[in-house]
Amino acid sequence: MQIQTITERSNYHTESIVFLTFLSLIIACNLFAQSTVEDFTVGYYRELLSHVKENTHDYDNIKLNMGVAQTIEGDWEGARNTFLELRSSQNKIIALHNLVLTDLVLGKVEEAKEIIASIKEIGSGHGGEGLEKLIGLSTDEVKAAIFLGGTVRDPKNWRAYARLGSIQAKLNRFPEATESYKKAVELHNDEADLHNALGEAYGKLGQLEKASECFQKAIGLDNKFSKAYTNSGVVYGKMGKYAEAIVALNHAAKLGSSDPMNFYALGQCYLLTGHKDSASTIYEKLKTLDIEMANKLRKRIEQ
Repeated sequence: MQIQTITERSNYHTESIVFLTFLSLIIACNLFAQSTVEDFTVGYYRELLSHVKENTHDYDNIKLNMGVAQTIEGDWEGARNTFLELRSSQNKIIALHNLVLTDLVLGKVEEAKEIIASIKEIGSGHGGEGLEKLIGLSTDEVKAAIFLGGTVRDPKNWRAYARLGSIQAKLNRFPEATESYKKAVELHNDEADLHNALGEAYGKLGQLEKASECFQKAIGLDNKFSKAYTNSGVVYGKMGKYAEAIVALNHAAKLGSSDPMNFYALGQCYLLTGHKDSASTIYEKLKTLDIEMANKLRKRIEQ
């Protein structure tokens, strides 16, 4: 097992920005046997801590890994507290680096600047200058750097790839999001949410056949996954497969979907197949969910 750090030296390119994030200190150790893909959770590291004596090198290494796992799981306050506890440990520098990053995510910019200054006081070569490059980036851009670092440090950590894909999608970086989700699926093929997320990314890229395949895979893994049925129906509609779309969208409705897009797409498919009365019924339902979308559907019905 390697000791995890949140970020590592890497280039991250988008259409509008190139930013460099790194940690200068990378530690590797062989405290435990090779980890499996299920071993990167907070619970896993907590269990390890219960079997190791406190204030030892092994204990600090495990706790550092736990802090990084907390960031992957989105527990930023918990991660911050973990890194704070490690400020006087043998992993002090890495803990301080990670503390800067969690503070930036939490909006504690002044605290992050103070920590960077303390790192620089320790001496050159400890990466304080590199961390300064993160000041001014958006919270989501910092998260993207963190999750990217998580995938670099632990290439088998599917959760890190999934989180990275989610942030990349939020930042409208769909080519990158697609690649991240593809890697997550390769590592963890039986998670319906991952296949659905990959399908959504493909959909944003206009790759409808691949998107449809992903949604069908998600449904195969979870036949009560209403969002996957909605996504499948929307993509079927875009592909001109209106009968299949109507079946999928109605199934999502039967599962209790309250997604306005599900009913808007269903209404459009009814109109496109000549079922105006059915579209009018859907309009009444849509009015209770999203009046703006309902009015758009009504205009189409009245044309």
